[in-house]
Amino acid sequence: MQNKWLFLFGYKRIQLDEAKSHRVLELFRKGNIIARVLPGGIFEISIFSFRRAKRLLGDNFVFIEQGEGGLFSCIPFLGKHPAIPIGVLAFFLMYFFLSLFVFDVRIEGNASLTSEEIVEELSDAGLYVGARWKNIAFPEIEGRMLATSENVAWLNIYRRGLVAYVSVREKEKVPDAIQKDGYANIVSAYDAVIEEITFKDGSPAVEVGQSVKKGELLISAFDQEGKPTYAKGEVYGRVYGTFSVFIPRTDTEIVRHEYVKVKKSIKFLNFSINIFEKYRNLPQDYVIIEDKRRIMLSKDKPLPITLMDTYACLEVKNEVIREDEELIALAKEAHESAMLSYLSSGEIIFVRTHGEFCEDGYRMVSEICMLIEIGTEVPLPVS
Repeated sequence: MQNKWLFLFGYKRIQLDEAKSHRVLELFRKGNIIARVLPGGIFEISIFSFRRAKRLLGDNFVFIEQGEGGLFSCIPFLGKHPAIPIGVLAFFLMYFFLSLFVFDVRIEGNASLTSEEIVEELSDAGLYVGARWKNIAFPEIEGRMLATSENVAWLNIYRRGLVAYVSVREKEKVPDAIQKDGYANIVSAYDAVIEEITFKDGSPAVEVGQSVKKGELLISAFDQEGKPTYAKGEVYGRVYGTFSVFIPRTDTEIVRHEYVKVKKSIKFLNFSINIFEKYRNLPQDYVIIEDKRRIMLSKDKPLPITLMDTYACLEVKNEVIREDEELIALAKEAHESAMLSYLSSGEIIFVRTHGEFCEDGYRMVSEICMLIEIGTEVPLPVS
């Protein structure tokens, strides 16, 4: 607390016999004299307490210097330069005036909709640039938007400084049912053995248990009476194949990240000023990270000024040589991930897997048999 008084109102600096410093400091405390002691028997005494300290000490001190005048000493200086306080006052008055109105509306989360389209809908609902904040009720505007918009499923409006931020989630567009015109066959997309055939339109061209090649006709576009139609049906077959995963013995791993400051800028409202920018001598692969700090007028009153530091995150890599056990473990993990992708496309009948070490790593090969839908539609040219 004493340091704050000395900083605000200034102090005078004196020097005493260093052996008496503790005794004098005790007397100052009893006399409510604001002071602090420095090495060498030097005391900094508040200007308001200096007379009492002088009476207490008599002539047992040496006056060194006036010291600092404190913040209030700048009042005469500002009186001689009135443009400074006038400019500061004008800035705060301008900020107070601007804070009464919406300076900008920014949209987040939109994908197919443009920000201009959403801003136009918000304007019809009552939120637009230049509107007074006190006349805006966010829940009411959100309710109007959800009731009238054909494209917005959810939104949240919040204020940050002079700007209104709007987070939106668009409605999922359900594709219209595809109208199938003309004629089409269903042919095989794989080499397979037929296990099941169901058809609605057209006529089957193969039987259960028959082997077919890729591109072979499964369901014909001509029904049993010979009339052309758009073949509809499902054909399931056993498909055989192989897949493999390979883990190299020598690889690189990230051992640490380094952060290099490449840019520093100041953003005021929608204007950005670069203090410095340096992207030279950087590797090709790096990630940009931005550190933003808002300037606060008070705890809950931010100024429209943002300090931005931009860093390049560099990956420092090191070469590693894997042991046999690690190679096998990584191959099993990669193999399980590959199997999950196969499970999503059909039913696995059997899998036979074997692994082998090679000169530069470990390879795991699997023979797989699956039951999947093999038919695909091929339209016929209409003459």
